Amino acid sequence: MTYQRNQKLAQNIVHYSTKVKPGDVVFIHARGRETLELAEAVLNETLLAGGVPYMHIEDDRHLRRLLLGGTEATFQALGAILLAEMKQAQCYVAIRGQDNVFELADVPKEKLELYDK
Repeated sequence: MTYQRNQKLAQNIVHYSTKVKPGDVVFIHARGRETLELAEAVLNETLLAGGVPYMHIEDDRHLRRLLLGGTEATFQALGAILLAEMKQAQCYVAIRGQDNVFELADVPKEKLELYDK
């Protein structure tokens, strides 16, 4: 059932929400392991529409380590890379979820704000 639901949602995202055209680069930004099935469905639907899918996958365990050890300069450099990637795309699809809602609980608020900025 989950697969069919993700297929239908992917079709809506690709054909209705983003209106992917042949040759469009679609930046698929997935965060959380439970989002991967939907991200793969969006990738497949993008290919069927003639688009070029680009997957960017984040995991909260790795993000936690980055947030705890990173500095403002780290986050600025990563932001510049992400911006350059996004500028190559005609469509952006963000799929967010969390495997463990407490994964980032020990990250100082200041670090989260720097990263989000």
